[in-house]
Amino acid sequence: MAPLIPWLGLFAGIMLLSGTLQAIKGYVESILAFDLDRVISRQILEHRLSLDVSFYETPETHDLLQRGSKFARRESLRFIMQLQKALNG
Repeated sequence: MAPLIPWLGLFAGIMLLSGTLQAIKGYVESILAFDLDRVISRQILEHRLSLDVSFYETPETHDLLQRGSKFARRESLRFIMQLQKALNG
C-alpha cells in the first residue's frame, strides 16, 4: 500500500488542478458573456437612437426590436463558445 501513496497524491493533485481550471474557465466565460452582452446592447441602443420616432409608433416594430436584441446577444455568445470549442479541438 505504501508505494501507492505518491500516486494517490499525484492523482488527487491532478483532480484538484482540473477542478480549479474548470472553475477558472467558467469565470472567464461569464466575464466574456457579460462584456459581450454590454457591447451588443450598446450597439443596439446607438442604432435605436438613430431611428426615426415614427418607427416606434407600432407594437410590431417594438416587438421586432426586442426579439432582435435578444437574438443578437444569444447568437453572438453561442458563436464565440462554438469558436472556442473548435479552436480547442
